[in-house]
Amino acid sequence: MNKNPLTREDIERLNEILVRAGYKIPELYDASFLDRLPHAGKPQTEETQATADVKTIADLQGRLLKLATLKSQKRSYAFEEFLSGLFALYGLWCPAALSVLRANR
Repeated sequence: MNKNPLTREDIERLNEILVRAGYKIPELYDASFLDRLPHAGKPQTEETQATADVKTIADLQGRLLKLATLKSQKRSYAFEEFLSGLFALYGLWCPAALSVLRANR
């Protein structure tokens, strides 16, 4: 099991990757969202620690890599599913971000 919580720095790195891939989710830049996340290297309370099993992380990684092979519309749906899985894995939910993706279809 991975006992590392999703950190602000993780989301910032994700934002950089998404921009390079041509995506931008404004809610992932929202200060109130980012401020709720722990910072890397700081000790976390039990409340803020998120755990994920290795199999789930490997599945998400495979799904993310597969996105590059899909055509535009299927890629959009698959990306939404990827984000849902990622957010669920770390106990986060950002439905507004997914509605942005749906609006851009």
